[in-house]
Amino acid sequence: MTKKQNPFTITTKTQYSIPRFSYKSAFFIQGGLLLFTLLDLYLFPANKIALMLTLSISLALLTGIARYFIDTKRGFCLSFYRNVGIIFGLSFGVLIFLL
Repeated sequence: MTKKQNPFTITTKTQYSIPRFSYKSAFFIQGGLLLFTLLDLYLFPANKIALMLTLSISLALLTGIARYFIDTKRGFCLSFYRNVGIIFGLSFGVLIFLL
């Protein structure tokens, strides 16, 4: 007799490993964004364009560094630059839309 599986159970087994963000990289990204935001607000008060650029660039770089240097030890590669470019474009687009 076979045991029935619950149809609402989500299985995450794949044939390849998917790197996930660890607590270490999540705190790295959060702390870096807080630091860069406070530094930007101190250096350029009430300048929305500088804040938008700082947040976009720092989010892209911190996410790339966390993913390719902290979580996996791949380092600089083509996918690192691609990841940074995609995240920069998306975050810049969202911030322009909200501004």
